[in-house]
Amino acid sequence: MSGLHAHPTLRGSEPMGTDAELAADFRALFGNADIGIAQIDIATRRFVAVNGALCAMLAYDRATLLEKTSDLVHQGDVAARDDLYAGLTATGTAQQEARLIGGDGRELWVRVHATLVTDPDGETRRAVNLIYDLSEQHAAAQRAAEEAERSHLALAAAQAGTWEYRYDPPEMLWSDEVFALYDRDRALGPADVDEWLTYVHPDDRDAALRLGRETEADFFTGEFRVRTAAGGWRWLATRARVVRGPDGKRQRIVGIKIDLTTPKAAEAARDAASARFAAAVAATEGVVWTNDAEGRMIGDQPGWSALTGQTPAEYEGFGWAAAVHPDDAQRSIDAWNASVAARRPYFVEHRVCRHDGIWRDFAVRAIPTLAADGSIREWVGVHTDVTEQRAAERALRDLNATLEARVAQATLERDSAWSNSRDILLILDKDGVVTAANPAWTATLGWPVEAIVGRHYTDFVVTDGQSSSAYSLGDAAHGPLPAFEKRYRHQDGSIRWISWVAAPAGDAIYASGRDVTADKANRIELERAQAQVQEMRQLESMGQLTGGVAHDFNNLLTPIIGSLDVMQRRGGLDERSARLVEGALTAADRAKTLVQRLLAFARRQQLRAAPTDLPQLVDGMRDLIVRSVGPNVAVAVDAAPDLPPAQVDAAQLELALLNLALNARDAMPGGGVLTLAIAAETPPPEAGLPARPYLKIGVADTGEGMDETTRKRAIEPFFSTRGVGRGTGLGLSMVHGLAAQSDGRLELDSEPGAGTVATLWLPIAASAPVASAGPAGVTLEGRTVLLVDDEPLVRATTAAMLADLGLTVVEADGAAAALRLLGSETTIDMLVTDYLMPETNGAELARAAQGLRPGLPAMLVTGYADARDLDLTLPSLGKPFRQAELAAAVTRLIG
Repeated sequence: MSGLHAHPTLRGSEPMGTDAELAADFRALFGNADIGIAQIDIATRRFVAVNGALCAMLAYDRATLLEKTSDLVHQGDVAARDDLYAGLTATGTAQQEARLIGGDGRELWVRVHATLVTDPDGETRRAVNLIYDLSEQHAAAQRAAEEAERSHLALAAAQAGTWEYRYDPPEMLWSDEVFALYDRDRALGPADVDEWLTYVHPDDRDAALRLGRETEADFFTGEFRVRTAAGGWRWLATRARVVRGPDGKRQRIVGIKIDLTTPKAAEAARDAASARFAAAVAATEGVVWTNDAEGRMIGDQPGWSALTGQTPAEYEGFGWAAAVHPDDAQRSIDAWNASVAARRPYFVEHRVCRHDGIWRDFAVRAIPTLAADGSIREWVGVHTDVTEQRAAERALRDLNATLEARVAQATLERDSAWSNSRDILLILDKDGVVTAANPAWTATLGWPVEAIVGRHYTDFVVTDGQSSSAYSLGDAAHGPLPAFEKRYRHQDGSIRWISWVAAPAGDAIYASGRDVTADKANRIELERAQAQVQEMRQLESMGQLTGGVAHDFNNLLTPIIGSLDVMQRRGGLDERSARLVEGALTAADRAKTLVQRLLAFARRQQLRAAPTDLPQLVDGMRDLIVRSVGPNVAVAVDAAPDLPPAQVDAAQLELALLNLALNARDAMPGGGVLTLAIAAETPPPEAGLPARPYLKIGVADTGEGMDETTRKRAIEPFFSTRGVGRGTGLGLSMVHGLAAQSDGRLELDSEPGAGTVATLWLPIAASAPVASAGPAGVTLEGRTVLLVDDEPLVRATTAAMLADLGLTVVEADGAAAALRLLGSETTIDMLVTDYLMPETNGAELARAAQGLRPGLPAMLVTGYADARDLDLTLPSLGKPFRQAELAAAVTRLIG
């Protein structure tokens, strides 16, 4: 920089060395100094010499810099340069700050110290300049000034105020703005802490107090609400810095308060808008994304990632385009480029591959957001799935394209449905006159269509009061009718049940009818079958009750009959006592027969089913039947030849046939014919038996017959039409029980005045009858029997009867006691046990006993037993019994 000089040598100072030494020192300082140093020719204002630091500072090489003059000075600082030269000329030294233009075009602030230098000849031609770079200091000062201005403007714009708290002595200072923020009169002065808290919202007080009490912090900030004079709340932000003394203790806190009420309201509104935007996007099932101005996808895009399954690395930049269908990609890119160029919203539809590999149609809309200078900052877009919408539109277009053909097809289908429908279709006017009928009318009722069109529908309705509904087709003129049934007359005179539905449309009634004649017959049959099932269930319940009563009655009869029998057999009774015992035994035997009938009805008696020749059995009891029915009734037997044997208990069957014969006799008080017919047939389906051959025994009479009510109750136990004292009412009950327990069935067919036929169906045996031989030469004397029964009275009577037969009797009151005896050394030749006992029944005891003593004969004594439970491989004796029956059973057991 020309015209800038170094300081002259100080006159009057002591010499510091030779001129050569000084020159050498100056050259060393000139070359190595880290500040700019230059010698300037005052006349030409050119650089004579410059050091390396100055070249670096001004960004010039040495040769170029030596060619420069005042053109280095900024035009705005030419006056400062001239002032420097004037001062240098006047005093020989001067300093000034100015701006220089560097070789790279930069402006540098420098401070120049100039001193004139005298040549050896005494002339002053040069100046030495020391040049300091002040650019950084000036920039810092400029920034500080700008920052101060910005702070001042920011405080004014933010309606902020300053405050200060001093510790020693305690004092609070508020600016006018702070008083305004608190709506407080300045004349009152700043509020102390306690009064200040009354301004603060109760929910914010603790947090506000903590701000100033955190003694470790040198800077704190916070937000809280204060009450306004109008009764509302104002949001304030406080920013404060702690000023500490040399000892580290707090001296002052200096801060500002800023009114945040408006920003808070704007923030709340922004949050609400964001929530509305998110809800709107969710409502449209759209996916939101953002791109930069060129269309690159940057940053986290969770919606796009969830839609396509692409990772950030995959969709980054233009990678998102890989998810667009190849056939749609170029069209989408062209539309995008056009929107970017025109800075207008982007609209397009294309297919996108979803994360599950399925292509879906999407409507795409993107809007550019602009920066302050009008340039595009980014694009915000939404992908909305329109797959179903477009499919529906295509279907509608296809539908419209084929409308005429479809109308024709629909007409054809309607006509076809009218003609081919199996249901009757009628159209009537509002008065009930038929205006149209389809061919199903003729197919269902025989009348030609011409016979009904033009006539009133009631002309074909049967009006004898048996129709099941009060509705009629004419009622449909007032509104739709529920399904109802009416009877119509067929052309051949028969009756048909028609189920109708009908509804009005304009001035017409449209009706559809279906022939339900067969359905009604099936319903009647179903109701009959359900009634039979209910009847069988009732009988089963009665049977269970009857069986339980009979079992207990048998246990009562056993000691009675046994005791009377023993007394009679032992003799020694006077004539009167003998008659009484005989009468008691007769009554007990009758009670025994009654109980057997009860057990038969209940299907609880113990049956010994075996192959039985039915014609031979009937022939063998013919005389008994003839004597039982009396001379006024003729007995006829009709047996088919070569019949297979029946699987049945012969003794129980004889009793059943005798009961049926006696019932027939009572039904023919004036005499008649009793016919027993035996054949092999397959029962009809209504019998409820498997479709295979059975043996059939029919017992028919020519008596009074029964009405339906009596027939249904005939097999109920104790039901009788004979009157009091003329029977128990258990005869048919016993036959019914025997048939059911034998896997057969009893059927009754009767009408008043036409007699009764009782049909007994019995299963056919798998083998022929086998004659059995009884034991011979068996003696009971000297044998020991183990008698088990939990009823003391029954056990005592049975023990007496066994002892009277010459047997040694060992008694046990249950299975546990019996097993202890069997496990001991006691001699036991046979086991006689009750069947139904607590905990362990007789069959289980017999098996356990034979496990302890293999081959031990065992016999069950029972009042009844279910076929499921009774071990039929063991001998048994039914209760009650006489001594002779007991003796025979024991003899068979050990024989």
